[in-house]
Amino acid sequence: MIRLGIIQPARLGDVLICLPIARWHVRQGREVYWPMDTKLLAQISDSLPTEGIHYLPVEGPPERWKANAAAALKDADCEKIIDLSFGLDGDLGSPAYRGFLDSGLHFDAYKYQLAGVPLEEKWNFPLRRDTEAEAHALASLNLTRPHIALHLQGSSFHVTADLPASWLRHYAIVELAPGICANPIHLLGVLEKADTLVMVDSFFANLVEQAGLTQRRYFIERARTRALSPTLREGWKRVPPTEPTPLCKICRACTRPFSGEPVFWGFRLPL
Repeated sequence: MIRLGIIQPARLGDVLICLPIARWHVRQGREVYWPMDTKLLAQISDSLPTEGIHYLPVEGPPERWKANAAAALKDADCEKIIDLSFGLDGDLGSPAYRGFLDSGLHFDAYKYQLAGVPLEEKWNFPLRRDTEAEAHALASLNLTRPHIALHLQGSSFHVTADLPASWLRHYAIVELAPGICANPIHLLGVLEKADTLVMVDSFFANLVEQAGLTQRRYFIERARTRALSPTLREGWKRVPPTEPTPLCKICRACTRPFSGEPVFWGFRLPL
């Protein structure tokens, strides 16, 4: 059996996007080895598929993630390695990142192309669900009326939302903020039961998309080029960025200097 290594050690949204890639290769008869940041692995390990996939904990600062992951795969005697982490270390001039920019594909579609996996596999939901943990997360919110779920803070930006007065009158507003749940995947039940979903381009939007949720949902874009957003099926109402973002250095769609600091902007719903 061929030992296949995957390099995508961090970023929860990217890990979720790449999990169907690992499962596809397992179905093709390969044994997959996947180095993953120790803290991230501890956070979500009970939700990860395990058949044929070996998760290897790696430590170190972000600038060492890729090197440490490559070392772990070498120790595992992998015969083939697929590096899906282009841009993770901030090297936007690397051949892999240049290949992505030149491909014209959404970043997730490019990952699937690199891995030799049909993009349709992305919607083959990969996670193990814990219904008891999901029920506990929902009950902890003490909701007494229908709710709207908001996720307004991504890894590099934060938005503010001016919600319709009718929403505030008729719904509980649940904002998915850091720390609301030890394993954020256990909030899937909260998302499923929401009347409306308002999601920035981040992990929860990917979770909603890959789980196939279909209620009214808004996708708040963080970049002016769609290639830097995930591939989405129909049904989302896209909310474009209203100001230049830190990612503009990547998409080169505006001239604002890159600072690396979170960007804040507001929007009004519904659009």
